[in-house]
Amino acid sequence: MSAGGVATGAVLKRLLGQTICFSGKFGWGVQDRLQKLAEAQQGLVVETLDASVNLLVLPDLNSGKTVQKKAASLNAKGASIQVIDADDFEKRVTPDLAEFIALLHSGPSAREVIAKIFSTIRPHASLGAVQPAFLIASESFADHNLSGFELGHISFIDCRFDGAKLDGARFGSVERCSFVRSDCSNATFGNILSCDFADASLVCAEVYGNLKETSIAGARADGLNVFGYPAGSRTVEKSVFRGASLDCARFHRIKFSAADFEGAILSSSVFDDCNLSNGNFRSAKLSGANLTGCDLKGADFSNADLTRSNLADADLTEANVRGANLADAHLRDAVLNNVDFSTAKGYDPVAAQGGSAGPAMTQLDSVTATAKRIQIAFHVDGGTSKAANNSEIQIDSAGLQYGWGVRLPNSVAAPIYRRTRGGKQMSDALLEAARAVGSLPVRFETIEVNTTKSPLKANELRQVVIDAVAEAFRQRPPEKEKRAELTKAWREQRREADAVDRERREAARKLQEQQEAERKRQIEQTVRKAVGKVTDIATFLKALELRADKQKIDKATKMLKASGFQLFNDLTAEHLLGVVKSQTDPDLVYACRIDHEGHYACCTQNLNICGGLRGSICKHLLVLIIGLVKAGELDPAAIDGWVAKTHDTKPELDKEAMGEIFIRYKGAEAGEVDWRPTETVPEDYYAL
Repeated sequence: MSAGGVATGAVLKRLLGQTICFSGKFGWGVQDRLQKLAEAQQGLVVETLDASVNLLVLPDLNSGKTVQKKAASLNAKGASIQVIDADDFEKRVTPDLAEFIALLHSGPSAREVIAKIFSTIRPHASLGAVQPAFLIASESFADHNLSGFELGHISFIDCRFDGAKLDGARFGSVERCSFVRSDCSNATFGNILSCDFADASLVCAEVYGNLKETSIAGARADGLNVFGYPAGSRTVEKSVFRGASLDCARFHRIKFSAADFEGAILSSSVFDDCNLSNGNFRSAKLSGANLTGCDLKGADFSNADLTRSNLADADLTEANVRGANLADAHLRDAVLNNVDFSTAKGYDPVAAQGGSAGPAMTQLDSVTATAKRIQIAFHVDGGTSKAANNSEIQIDSAGLQYGWGVRLPNSVAAPIYRRTRGGKQMSDALLEAARAVGSLPVRFETIEVNTTKSPLKANELRQVVIDAVAEAFRQRPPEKEKRAELTKAWREQRREADAVDRERREAARKLQEQQEAERKRQIEQTVRKAVGKVTDIATFLKALELRADKQKIDKATKMLKASGFQLFNDLTAEHLLGVVKSQTDPDLVYACRIDHEGHYACCTQNLNICGGLRGSICKHLLVLIIGLVKAGELDPAAIDGWVAKTHDTKPELDKEAMGEIFIRYKGAEAGEVDWRPTETVPEDYYAL
């Protein structure tokens, strides 16, 4: 319980003590949603209709005539089965607003219940146009523990979350809500409107909607991600980040209105194609920040720390840099109209010069045009930067003809792949990469070149690439001897790392094999102690419970108890194959197969693999096996050995073999093939 003190079980109990059975073909995801709502209301969901069922749920009352007749027959014998359609059932089990609020007040125990309620619906914050499931207004959740709650379908208005534990929670829309001193680490938000996050923790939180008139002043928001896709569709309007810790934060294609980051810590943060015109960055710490291509017209950077920042392609028209520290800042191709650098510290006019293709890049373009394909990869070194240390850049000429082909590190750009500005030239791609990573040093020893049908030899092409990279990044590569020494050390380091990875993977594989062998040994030991020798149906079932999924076994025995089956089967010393009809859909049949080496399969007549095969043999195979063992047609000891070997295999769907089973089955039904089934009687299985 939380501050509300309400037990979860006391909130949702509309189906307490009731058994529910679903039958028929529901729309996509409908049955799953209704079943989880039923479980949330403490109902027991079963697959087989029998006298214990209270509610039979159908897609509509005009469907399922066969199962409705069965329900009427059971009612005539004393059962009390109510037949209801999906719409009425949904109304019956969907919580109302008061119940949902009570659930939130019940604390962590409600987390799984709420997850069931919303498990098949995407949050409205992601879809935009979808209406929220609930609107909660003027409610206090102060000091509550809502960590990990799925609340993406809720709109909260004028609510209080002060001091609450909200780490990992998923919110839809929050408006005029207070999150003072709350823990929102790793939380996800849709729209945030006029909220207060003063002194809150937003470490690694994510915002996918608009962020308007919200205070994050003084908050710890390191690693905060604010997304704006599609480009320009999201805004951050009149929101205050003053004094907030936003180390390594990322803002993706956002249009800011009156951005206020005064005194904020923005070291190694990324503003990817953002509009920050007239933004307030006074005294902010932007060391190592990436503002490539941003609109910074009229922005105030007075006394800000911009050391090692990347302002390439940014528009700084009439920006204020009075007293700002621009040491090692990267300003290539930046627009600097009416910017007064007279009082700025460490400003280097050369850093603002635009890049162009020199002789080395021109030669590389010529070679690329002749070769079928050239791939380049190299690393840049971020030094002490948390975000860009040892990041790799990849350029592939095969993608340049489509305007793509440059892969940049996540540390310097939100989208991994960036469109080259010049279209098809390798020089354009190199200049794009140089603008994106700024002044980070290129590790020339890491340059790798792969080519198809290049006119140059490998060593010659490598030297051309080295010269082109040096030209694009305006960096001098180490002398030839030093570079050879560094390259040798780098490759040795890679070999050692690869060897360590191989050893780790091999050790993990051996450990997994040992654990699996030990698990099998323990199963066999448990079977010997609990069962002894498998000789009949009773000992077989005891052993089976240790070898297969208990829930699947229960479902199979319930099916055998509910109605009779005609088990068409073919048994040899090496395999068992057969056909099992679905109890819920008379038109659906399953072909089943298991062999002496433990290989197994089950599929529908459309050759779609059975969904129940996850992890172990399915209920249809179990119906076939248990039915034949009970009928005395299948040796329990032999099939026990086959089932034991299924732990060494995974289901394999041989469509040709399974198709032959269905062809034979159809021939038997038409009287064209002599294939006589084994018939089961429900009463034979009541004692199981």
